Amino acid sequence: MNDDEKIKRVEEFVKLWNQAADANKEYEIVTVKDVCNILGVSRYTVYRLVDSNTLTAIQHSPGATLKFTRKAIDDYLLRSSNG
Repeated sequence: MNDDEKIKRVEEFVKLWNQAADANKEYEIVTVKDVCNILGVSRYTVYRLVDSNTLTAIQHSPGATLKFTRKAIDDYLLRSSNG
């Protein structure tokens, strides 16, 4: 996938994300499954992004389910589209 295709894909995800979410819910909490659907990636990829500190997750205690804010996903998408 070349850079133009990557940018187009990210722009499509951002557009879909923005259509699906209310602007007042910037800090809406989403699950790993939601992130998979938004980004179009596997659970393994989501965990890999978290482990590499590329995607910020919320984990209230060790072993607890990961959660994400809408802002964390938006930030990731913006960083991905810029480089």
